[in-house]
Amino acid sequence: MKQFKIFSVLAFIGVTLVSCNSSENEPYKPDPNKGDYVLIDRMEVIRDIDKEHLVEKMYEIEYNATLKLKKIKEYTNIDATAIPGKAPLSYEFEYRENKTLLSITSKKDESIELDKFTVDFRNDKLESIKGKDAAKNVKYEFLNSNVVTATQGSNTYNYEFNSAGNLVSVSDKTGKLFTYEYGMGYNPFVYSEYNLLFDYVPGGELIRFVFSSKNDMKVARNEKTGEVFNITYKLDGFGYPIRMEVVGKSSKTLVKFKNGIKRRPE
Repeated sequence: MKQFKIFSVLAFIGVTLVSCNSSENEPYKPDPNKGDYVLIDRMEVIRDIDKEHLVEKMYEIEYNATLKLKKIKEYTNIDATAIPGKAPLSYEFEYRENKTLLSITSKKDESIELDKFTVDFRNDKLESIKGKDAAKNVKYEFLNSNVVTATQGSNTYNYEFNSAGNLVSVSDKTGKLFTYEYGMGYNPFVYSEYNLLFDYVPGGELIRFVFSSKNDMKVARNEKTGEVFNITYKLDGFGYPIRMEVVGKSSKTLVKFKNGIKRRPE
C-alpha cells in the first residue's frame, strides 16, 4: 500500500438524477422532468491550498449520447489557468450492446495506445480486467453480499461492506490496510451504472473496480501507520459538493469539482 489513493479516476464521477444543482462558478437548475442529470465535468486535486491554480491532478470527463463515460483526460502538475492542448494520459471507454462496459483504452497524448483493458462480467457480476501485461490482470470473486476479493498475481485484496452497502475495510494477507467511516448523507460520487469505482481505495498500481459506498465518507484510517484522514465537504446551494478537503496528520488535500447538466435523450 504505497499511499492513500482515494482520489482516482472514477472515484468522483457521479451520475445522479436531481431536482436542482449548481456549480462553484455558474449556478444552474436542471429539470428532472426532462431527464436532466448532474455529472462531474472536471475534478482538480490540489496539495498547496494557498495556490489553488497549481494542480497536482486534473481530470476532464466526457460522456456519450447515453450519458455513459466516453473519455477521461488526465493532466499532472499543471497550471489550471493554462491547460495543455492534449492530455498526456487519457482513457477511452467502449460498451457492449447490452450497455455493460467492454474495454478501457489508455493513450498517450490522446493518440498513442498504451494499453487496452478488457472488462468481463459473469451473471452481471464483474469477473476480470485483462490488459496487455498478464501480470497485471485482475480477477474478482464475490464471496457473499458483503465481501469481494480482487486478485492480481499472488496479491489478493479483500473488500468488506456493511449492511448499508458502504465499504468499511480493505485487507490483504497482512491484515487490515484501511478502514472507513461514513455520515448519513448520500455519496454523490457513485458511478451508478455499475455502482462500482475505479481504483477507489489505496493499492499501489493495481487497476481494479470495487463497489462504491452509499453514504458520504467522513473518516479513513491507515491501519498500518495509524494515520487518520478527516474528510469535509463544501456544498453548493443545492447540496452537492464543489470542494472537499482530506486532512491527515501531515497532509492536506483539496479536491475541487465542476459540475454540469446532461440530458438523457428520450
